[in-house]
Amino acid sequence: MPSRRPLLVAWATRHQPTQAQREAFPPGTVIRQVWARSPQPRDVWLSIINACDHVAPDVIILIARRVIYSPTVHLIHANAPEAIVVRPVMHWKPSINDYVWTGTWCRVVVIHDASGGKRTQRVAWTPESGIRR
Repeated sequence: MPSRRPLLVAWATRHQPTQAQREAFPPGTVIRQVWARSPQPRDVWLSIINACDHVAPDVIILIARRVIYSPTVHLIHANAPEAIVVRPVMHWKPSINDYVWTGTWCRVVVIHDASGGKRTQRVAWTPESGIRR
């Protein structure tokens, strides 16, 4: 039986994943940190591909500026339609003046609307619920 390659996750945010976030993925998962602070979706996509040795990752954890988030998801979908784009669900905690991870994720999908256009939509997601292999 051929062995599967490890799951490849591109962590495209400005923060390193927490230990709990790393542990949410199956053992052996390869997580590549990606600098994703560019204001251009194309630059974010190229950073992801470069960090993953020119291979489309299985999962892309994406946190980007609101203004480029949807265009970046559309670009990823056009270039790597099987890649799963995910966003950690965060909650503002005033006592520490920062966001904390809720322990949950949402998948960002591209859908076609009735007028023929495309838009993004968030749906609940877990690593167990759907990683292409």
